Amino acid sequence: MDNPNWIVYDPTRIANPIEVRKLKDKGFDFWSHCKKRVGNGINTSFWSDCWLGDIPLKAKYPRLFALELEKDATVASKLQFPLENSFRRSARGGIEQHLMMDLISTLDSISLSNSCDHL
Repeated sequence: MDNPNWIVYDPTRIANPIEVRKLKDKGFDFWSHCKKRVGNGINTSFWSDCWLGDIPLKAKYPRLFALELEKDATVASKLQFPLENSFRRSARGGIEQHLMMDLISTLDSISLSNSCDHL
């Protein structure tokens, strides 16, 4: 690929911050298209990072995100306690309760490790 406008993925190199900033200035958020690999969950945003699927949990579960008081919580902190502990109120019946059960079911398969989070 000789085109200088193409960004080639090379897993051995970290993204060039200057190039990432240039992309952001043009309206493209490079980091929002990167999926995090969760280790201990300390450096991964529970709601904002793409770590569980292809979109952030705040986009997949906007009603639950609206209930969240700690919108910047990490994966590690959210998985330490029951999910609703940091909500301003409990999920009500109907769609909120369905979404809560879906998210809890998805999180049941998650186990954190001792390794660091990374892209």
